[in-house]
Amino acid sequence: MPGGRRLEPSKPLPRLAVFILIVAFIDFAVDWLLTFTIDRWARQSPTANHWYQYRMGGRTYYLSPSIGWYLDNDLWIYLGAIAMFFVLSLVYGVRWKRVR
Repeated sequence: MPGGRRLEPSKPLPRLAVFILIVAFIDFAVDWLLTFTIDRWARQSPTANHWYQYRMGGRTYYLSPSIGWYLDNDLWIYLGAIAMFFVLSLVYGVRWKRVR
């Protein structure tokens, strides 16, 4: 495989960093699932409990405030978790090296 180099940690990753990485991937999966199935479960007219407007694909969906906030901010949650993983790895002294 051309460019077949990969990165390996210099020592085992701390459990907290691994946990945060798992949370980041779970966040990505939940976001993907909610985004691609939104037309099946979201309301297209507001109600007393579903007043948060979320626009996607030329349509407006009305969601509960917590789910609407999550869908609006999920990218930042994911990127923050990935950044936190690398910061924790750096703090714990894990260095990444290329191996063949």
